[in-house]
Amino acid sequence: MERRLTLKQRRFVAYLLGPANGNQTAAARMAGYRGDDRQLAVQGSVNMRNLQIQEMLDQALESMVKPSLKRLREALDATKRRAFITKTGEIRYTDPEPYYQVRVATANQLLDLYERSNRDAAACDAAGYDEEAKPRRELRNAQTAKMELD
Repeated sequence: MERRLTLKQRRFVAYLLGPANGNQTAAARMAGYRGDDRQLAVQGSVNMRNLQIQEMLDQALESMVKPSLKRLREALDATKRRAFITKTGEIRYTDPEPYYQVRVATANQLLDLYERSNRDAAACDAAGYDEEAKPRRELRNAQTAKMELD
């Protein structure tokens, strides 16, 4: 039976993605957890190990990343050429800015890395890795041993 997140845990995620800017201690404090900074840091760490919170963060970040990368690509496409109207009413286009190729290459690399990480995650799911059943250290050791064998 799957347990639902508590109100404080849901607030923790909301504050972590919002006003706390990724600071787990600040997000725990804003969510209503009590204690000094050390206790709040521990609570933030405990929350970040919660698989349901991780899934909620993944979904939220996924919905943020795709539109951001799309806007980045559109912005870089807009820098290819600039249009302006002369005094005679003609439309003129400028050449691309000098560093345009570098910016486009960087954006394409970011998109490739993002898509590759999604494919890698899907491959792990298809291979049957079950992170819930193993502690993270055992999973990491198994992956390292497999790499050494390959």
